[in-house]
Amino acid sequence: MSSSTATVSTASKKTTKSAAKTSTATAPVAVAPPAPVVSTPAPAPVAVAAPTPVATETNTTATTTDATVTEDASLKLLEQFNDFTDSLNEFTKNMKNVTFSNREVRTRFDAIFRRFSKASAQLSITYPELVSKELLSAEKNSKGKSSTKKTTANKDNAAVNKKLPVDDILLSFMGLPASTQVSRSDALKAITGYVKTAKQTGTVDVKVEGNNRAFKIAGKLQPLFKGIEKLMLEKGDLKKGETVPDKITYIQIMKYMSYCFKKVEA
Repeated sequence: MSSSTATVSTASKKTTKSAAKTSTATAPVAVAPPAPVVSTPAPAPVAVAAPTPVATETNTTATTTDATVTEDASLKLLEQFNDFTDSLNEFTKNMKNVTFSNREVRTRFDAIFRRFSKASAQLSITYPELVSKELLSAEKNSKGKSSTKKTTANKDNAAVNKKLPVDDILLSFMGLPASTQVSRSDALKAITGYVKTAKQTGTVDVKVEGNNRAFKIAGKLQPLFKGIEKLMLEKGDLKKGETVPDKITYIQIMKYMSYCFKKVEA
């Protein structure tokens, strides 16, 4: 009986050890749950302010000032040119008392005179071209569309662009039908254009040797100035027996053309 009890005790121990092993092998392992993912909120949209509109203003005062400065500069230049002309006339009178027998003096004078002649020739070409270009530009602007009716009206009413009745002798020269009204700029361009073409082509001898500022009254200019001569005699601006010169300078054109424009009663 003692042997039987020992066998049961041994079996009981084995069963206990086996249970312990099973308990150890099958015990569940605690796994930590995954950490919750925190979603990052999207960045709030940044409001971009619209650019502030820049107000564009016409600087009328600046434009007026620029025009005034340009006019003042032109008048100053004109005064200088006038003073230079007076000095040159005085110098010419005093030349009679100067001797050029000294070779050194004569050589220096010749060099200066060449420079003067070159500058004078350039001026005689530049001035008429500038006047003609400005008159042409003014006429184009008066015909073109303007954003301001007042501006257009001022250009159209400008004295140089105003159409006026003229004598038939001017219309005949310009090749226009009777009763056509002509502006002063039209008349000036007709004269300078004819002279320029004649000088370039050589069809009419209008060149004045040594003086590019002047031109001869030749070709189609002869009947025109003959008619002007008659008008001047009628008005008493020429005495009997006097005639218009056979050559004039560019700046004298409008002096004679003024006789072709008829007075308009207001």
